[in-house]
Amino acid sequence: EGELLWLDADTRIRELTHGRRSLDDFARAFFGVAVPPTRPASGPPETGPAAADQPWGPVTYTREDVLRTLNDVAPFDWAGFFSERLHGHGPGAPLDGLTRGGWKLVYVDSPSDYVKSREEQRKALDFIFSLGFAVSLQSAVLTEVRWGSPAYDVGLTPGTALIAVNGREYRQERLAEAILTARLSRQPVELLVKNQDRYRIVRIAYFDGPKYPQLQRLEKTADRLSEIMKPRT
Repeated sequence: EGELLWLDADTRIRELTHGRRSLDDFARAFFGVAVPPTRPASGPPETGPAAADQPWGPVTYTREDVLRTLNDVAPFDWAGFFSERLHGHGPGAPLDGLTRGGWKLVYVDSPSDYVKSREEQRKALDFIFSLGFAVSLQSAVLTEVRWGSPAYDVGLTPGTALIAVNGREYRQERLAEAILTARLSRQPVELLVKNQDRYRIVRIAYFDGPKYPQLQRLEKTADRLSEIMKPRT
């Protein structure tokens, strides 16, 4: 969620300054600091060309340094902004920055080209936003389980192998079919799983069908997200 936090901050800066400033301006001001030259064993610090040969040391900063620089770029209650987002417990992910960027998150029945390419890259089928796990294309072993998902709630963990789906030997297409069937029948998806030398049957009460995330443009809003994603060179 760190990316969503800084997207929120970036779009807020752009909104406050009517597009004249962005998180890039904060980065230039905050990270473009001069490191004090290293002091020799005796005498004053090196200056001039010789200073360039001196080793660079760590530069520390505080929360107040971050807030002060943000306020220099775009005056705002940044202390309240970060307190709310870092210490709050609101439902769901912090999507304000995405909305302010001119887009919204929706879920569709079919995977996008991006999801398909990620599945190929990771060699795992993505059921993260439906059942709540990803399963290896090669070994039928769970490679990821989403925290708080239906799969998590029944105790599935990475490394668990899928043996059967609804009483039939596991196959990729049968798992996808079981998710569709559960939406119509309102009956849980039944999985026979194996973890190390133990077998068990789990029933996942998930009935919302296939779900894949997708960004959808909000009409009549500024497309700040596309501006943020533009190459810097």
